[in-house]
Order: sequence, then structure tokens, then C-alpha cells
Amino acid sequence: MQILAWRYFEGPNPHCHRPMLELELELGRLAERTTREFSGFTDTLLRDVPGLGDHHCSLGYPGGFVLRLREGTLLGHVLEHLALEFLHGCGAEGVYGKTRQIGRSSRYRVAFESPEAEVGHLAAEIARQYIAALVAGQAIALEAEHRRLRELYARRCLGPSTAALVQAALRRDVPVRRIGATSILEFGHGQYMRRVQATLTDRSSAVAVDLAGDKQLCKDILAAQGIPVPRGHVVESAREAIAAQAALGCQVAVKPLAGSQGRGVTLGLTEPEEIEAAVAVAQAVMPEVLVEEQVQGRQYRLLVVDGQVVAAAQRLQAQVTGDGRSSVQELVAQLNLDPRRGSGHEKPLTKVPLDAIALRCLARQGFSAEDVPPLGRTVLLREAANLSTGGSAVDVTDEVAEPHRLLAERAARAIGLDVAGVDMVAADITDPAGPAWVLEVNAAPGIRMHHHPTLGEPRDAAGAVIESLYPPGSPSRVPLVAVTGSNGKTTTVRLVRQMLEQTGLMVGYTCTDGHGVADDSLGRGDDAGPRSARAVLRDPRVQAAVLEVARGGIARGGLGYDRADVGCILNVTGDHLGQDGVETIEQLQLLKALVIEAVRPQGRVVLNADDPGTPRLQQRAAAPVILFAARADGVVLRRHVAAGGEAVVAAEGQLAVVRGGRAEAILPIAEIAVAGGGAWRPMLENALAAAACAVGLGLPPAAIAAALRAFRGDSGQNPGRLNIHEIGDVRVVVDYGHNAAALSAVAPGLRAMTRGRLVGVVGLPGDRRDEDALALGRTAADAFDVVYCKEDLDRRGRAVGEMAQRVAQGVRLGGRRPHLVLSERDALRTALREAEPGDVVAVFFEKIGPILEEIELWRAGNAPGAKNVASLARRGGAG
Repeated sequence: MQILAWRYFEGPNPHCHRPMLELELELGRLAERTTREFSGFTDTLLRDVPGLGDHHCSLGYPGGFVLRLREGTLLGHVLEHLALEFLHGCGAEGVYGKTRQIGRSSRYRVAFESPEAEVGHLAAEIARQYIAALVAGQAIALEAEHRRLRELYARRCLGPSTAALVQAALRRDVPVRRIGATSILEFGHGQYMRRVQATLTDRSSAVAVDLAGDKQLCKDILAAQGIPVPRGHVVESAREAIAAQAALGCQVAVKPLAGSQGRGVTLGLTEPEEIEAAVAVAQAVMPEVLVEEQVQGRQYRLLVVDGQVVAAAQRLQAQVTGDGRSSVQELVAQLNLDPRRGSGHEKPLTKVPLDAIALRCLARQGFSAEDVPPLGRTVLLREAANLSTGGSAVDVTDEVAEPHRLLAERAARAIGLDVAGVDMVAADITDPAGPAWVLEVNAAPGIRMHHHPTLGEPRDAAGAVIESLYPPGSPSRVPLVAVTGSNGKTTTVRLVRQMLEQTGLMVGYTCTDGHGVADDSLGRGDDAGPRSARAVLRDPRVQAAVLEVARGGIARGGLGYDRADVGCILNVTGDHLGQDGVETIEQLQLLKALVIEAVRPQGRVVLNADDPGTPRLQQRAAAPVILFAARADGVVLRRHVAAGGEAVVAAEGQLAVVRGGRAEAILPIAEIAVAGGGAWRPMLENALAAAACAVGLGLPPAAIAAALRAFRGDSGQNPGRLNIHEIGDVRVVVDYGHNAAALSAVAPGLRAMTRGRLVGVVGLPGDRRDEDALALGRTAADAFDVVYCKEDLDRRGRAVGEMAQRVAQGVRLGGRRPHLVLSERDALRTALREAEPGDVVAVFFEKIGPILEEIELWRAGNAPGAKNVASLARRGGAG
């Protein structure tokens, strides 16, 4: 039983719209065996992991999984549920999983929700080890493994404060993404993107953060603006500290000059020995120490966001209350059993440490850890009230008197922080006449005390931070169009980009040929996956985005965004069947349907009325559908329009938008440059699809028409997509078509432009099925008078010549004699050498660079072995 491979989907994916981990699990001899076949398996499993008893499984009710176990279920299914339960024990909330056999093999694809990649992988590995041990009749120390998983979860998963920011953003439909394994979050897209670390936003001034970090300098600035602060002195030795206390003439607090979370702070000091010890504690954090007047009163934290107090809490020191029987040590252990307490910041409250600082605090009250406090006696374990050292909080937001609220807001403004935690001491925060002092103004304040107070009402502090970045009604997203399908994606993306640019927007794009922003290329190659999508959406120049979404990207990485404004499926053919567990057209439709499921409710879904899979896809659309059609008489289109649906159609020589049964002409079909006046059916369909996407975005008809007139579709604007080059009296058409459907679609247009023979240079990627190669060959035999069979340089696991031979076999089955030339460039060269005046040579390429170089050699008359075409090339003929 082995985990052979795994991948993590951080966004919408083929399994779920939430983050998922997917495993390829090899079960070997255990592949067909069920839980019923192992004596005591289910009983032991439920004893060791009782939480499984609450799992619904596909039956939909608690205990459903137990029923499946007793009936007999496969071990991959057990691993799925165990991993989910182990993650739940760490605090994860995921409940969805899925296990499927891969073909008829002993391998299974297991997927389950996971908040983080490494954490999910470890949960799966612990589950695998446990199942293997249980089957072998061996024991495994689950508690030790649980502890290892919890420690990793605490290190790599978001803490309560950062998680609250994520949830606040999602509630407001603000896209959010975590950067790596850090606590830095990115919100929004393109020009609206903002970054936040903890509660430190990208609007927080570096100078203000530095001022807040120096406690004495911060107080100096506050005092200069008339804000009451405790007196204090900065010292670097115990001798100086003792002298500073004498000068102040009162109880003092000793703390590091810069620090957070209560580290190194000691309160209530007057005696030289105590001060000396406190200085040593503070200097363990940093050399400079602040000796500060200890003002009397209760300790409060007021959260100020954008100049307004949005939450306030009274902070209580870590403490226990005597029961007359238990020692301090036992009381602390009982306190730490509270499930809300964890290590560090992993949970709403932090476990109380019984460390050297706590022991000193106990000693000052006359206790040791072994002493038993009297019934009802409160014993402090820290003098400073801080959640990070086990303290707790009581919400007082609604009780803060106006003068104290204004004081906190003044303090935040004085330092210049957009988000500030103002620490105050007041005799009574509710008393407007009572004294109050500002101790500190903190940058990046923790907010879990406001979301999870021990007493009082939780406050949406994270929501206040998000609304400071994105006030109600302000955008966080750029217009986003996602395009998928088997053929035509890149051209459609380029057309939509042209339409958006027509309105003056800076457009980011991804496609099979690269990704970039406007004319700035950020990468060359097949960039139709999630990584390139994220790169574009993170570029602050981007005002709109058009993303090509390839099948492989969906299957292996999911989507690079959460939801689009327009999701478009152009067509679904049998290309890529047999890959990534997709064996049928229906499964391929379901995979690509993710693009139309991940659409905002107020957005639009664009589908091809002439594609046979559209009625099925319409049922999965997450938003209203706009159909496009090159034929106005199709049944699917007519029904859609009759029901009040929108459509973009080619009818009566016009490209028109149909709404409410009425058609509005956008421009004549003859003026759509890329479609050759309507001669190129695939390009006409791409133009219709792009126009439908633009309609879905609400672009003006004039912009759509202007773009369709301007986009010529030549090698400058649409490289590699039905580009026509003339070499004397021979035309060469360069296209990326790489399946039978694409070839069949362009064949009529190719035939219409030829005055002689139609010559095809065809091939198929090596990862396609043998039957796909045969189908391509048959289609080529029907379409062309002469067929050259070549193969890709990247054979994708095939032997040399294997795929070309398969295609050639299909050509022969189609009744035509194939010419086998393996090199793509050599095949084109041979086709041109044998070409006659009036011929059209169509080359369906893998790499466009060498093809264009070869064409230029022929046009210049410098191609090796050139015969009859060379003389034609000398007569010119630009294209």
C-alpha cells in the first residue's frame, strides 16, 4: 500500500470548489479486498478513531460511514475518511472526499479537503500507515502521530487572526490568496490587489511601524500631542534601571524597548533586587530596556481601524482560582485542557506556561507551583495581561466612554497607523471623567481577542480591516473572462482582449502561446494553466483579464482564480481522452464544466448552441447563459431564445445580439476580418464566442464591432492560427489544429481558397490514443489531395515514428497514400518542393518558429533543393 504521487489544488478543481489534496494510491494485492474481509478491522478502527462514527459518507447521515464499513468498503475509501478525521482533530473543517479506481488497475485516486498541502499529505501518510498496520495485525501509536500532525498544522496553517481575515474577505466576495506558507495574504485582483500580513496592511507606513516599535519614541510623540502617557527612561544596565526607578519614585514596569506579546515584561517593581532580575529578563529580548511608571487601573486594548475604534477588550492576566484541593500546577493543567487553548496562536486562547516567569510571579504572591491556593483565591501567573502568555479578554466595545474612545483614535493618528492596537490603562473605561493613559500603540495588532473573547460579544475586527481596504461598493475584482474548449481558445482570448482594449483597459491575458499584460510579454510557451493565471491577476497594472483555461491545467492544477465574470466553453471534442482519468466525452465535458461553474452569480456563461454537449452543460451553469451560433435555425438556440435567453448569432449576413426575442445587429459578417468575411467557419465561431463574452461583460456594441473589424487574424495579431503566407503562386496556411475535429472544421475554407491541389502536413501529439491518430488520418485523407505525416519533436513517450505511422495508417484507411516525413520542418520543405502553382499547403505545427523560418527561406528563394516554387517566389507575392 503506497502513495505513488500527490498534488494539491488551492482553488476550484475537478473534485470541489474548495482546497483539496489528491493522491494516487497503489493498493496492490489489497485492491479488491474490503473491510469485511479483515477480522476485527471495523471495531478496532472505531475504537482507535471514534470520530469516524459521525461521518455521513454518501448515505448523508451520521453513522453512514460505519454502515459502509460493516457492509464492506475498499481501503482507499477508508484512507479518505481517516485523513479527513485526522485533519478535523487539528481544527480543519473539511468534510468532502472522493475515492475512485483508476481504470481497472490496483490504483485509486483519493481526494479530500485539506487546508494546506503538506498537512494534508502527512494526514494521508499517517492514515496509510495505520491501515497497513491494522491489516497486518500490528499496533501503531496514533497519539504520537496525531501530535506530529497537530504540530505541523500549527506551523503551516493559518492562525485564528489571519483565518478571520480570509473569512471576512470571502463574506464580502473579495478574492483572497495566501502567499506560500506565510501569514501574508493577497486580496483582490490586478489594480485592486492589496497585501496584508497579520493586520499590517500595505497602507501601513514603514515609518509609523518603526515608531510604534520603539516604545519610548512612541510615547514621546504621543506626549508631544498632549496624550497622557506614563513617565519612563531607557536604560542599558541594572544599575541604570535602579537609578531610573528611584528618579520616578514609584512602582515601575520593566520591559524591552521594542517587543510584542508581553515578552520580557515585569510589573510592580520597587526593590533593587527585583529590578535587577527584571532587567535580565528584558535584556534576553533586547539590550535596551524601558523602565516605566506603572500607572494604576485596568488594562484595555482598543482596536483602531481607519481612525475609528471598532473593538475594545479588557485584558486579564493569566490566572487560576483556588479550589482548596489542587496545587497551582494542577490548576494550570486543568486550565490548559480548555479546547480553546493551544500552542502559540493556533487557537483562540493560548495555553498558560508554567515557566520561570510564572514561577517568579507566583513567588511574589507567596506561592510555589506545588502550593494549594485557598478556595476562591485568585493567583496570577503573569503580571502583564497578554493573550500570547495565556491571558484572556472581556469585550467592552459598547461600554467605552467617548473621551477614552477619542483618546485611542488620537493616539493611532499621532503615530500614523491605519490599523493600530492601542494599549490603555484606565480606572474604569466606562467612566468619561476617569483618568486614562496610553501605554503603547501597536502595529499589526492581534485580533483574536476581539473575535474570541472569553466573555462578551465577538466583534468582526477582521471585517473592519477588509472594509478599510475595500469600502462597501468599491471593487476588488477586475473584469475576468475564462475560456476553455477543445479548439479555438487562443483566438477567442485574443479577440476578447482586443474588445476590452477597445474600451481603454489594460488587459492581462494567458493562452497557449504565452501570457502578459497589454504588449508586455511575461512568458512564452503553453501558459494556459493556473500558475500563469495567478501571475496575471497579481500584476497591479491589470484592469481586465482574459484567461485561456486548458484541460490539462484544470486536471492537474485546478483554476488559478476563484470565480470569473464570464465563463466560456467553445466546444468539446474527443481530444485528450485517455489522459488524467478522463475516458469519455461526458467526463471531459464535466471536467471543462468547472469553468462555467466557477462564475459569479451576476456573471454570464457562454456556450456554443451548435455543440452537441451544450444541453448537458447548460445544467451546470452557475449564471445566466448566452448562446452563440453560426446557424440561426438550431433547435437548442431556438428553445433558448424562446425562453427569453440571450444569444449572439450569425443571421441574415449580420452578427447580432438577441435579447427578449429581438435582434440587434452589431456589424455585417463580411466585415469580421478574422473570419474572412464568413469563409472561415471556425474563425466565425470564435468571433461569435468573443462577442458573446463581451456582451456578458456589458461592453458597448461599438467596441465589439470595432475590435472585430480591426483584428485581422494574421501572423502579427493571431500567430499560428490560420495564418496565410504566399510564396509566389503557392499559399501556405499555418495552423495549430491538432485533432481531427479542428482539421475537419478548417478543411472547407482551405478547399475554397485553392486553385490547384490541397496539401496537408499533419501530425498528432504522442499522448493521444491510437484511435485518435487513426481518426486524424482518415480526416486528412478526406480533406487533402496529398498528405504528409510528420511527428512532434516531443514524442511524449512514443517510439520514434510510432505516432506518424499511426496517422499514416489512418490515411491509408481513408483511401489515400500517405507520405511519411518525420521532421515537421522537413515535411513542410518536401511539400513545398513538390508543390505546383495554385496549390495550398496547410501545415499543422507543433513549434511555429522553425515553420516560419522555413517559409521565409522559400520566400527569399534560398530554400535548399527548391525547384519549381523558387521561380514563383522570385515573382514575389507578399502575405
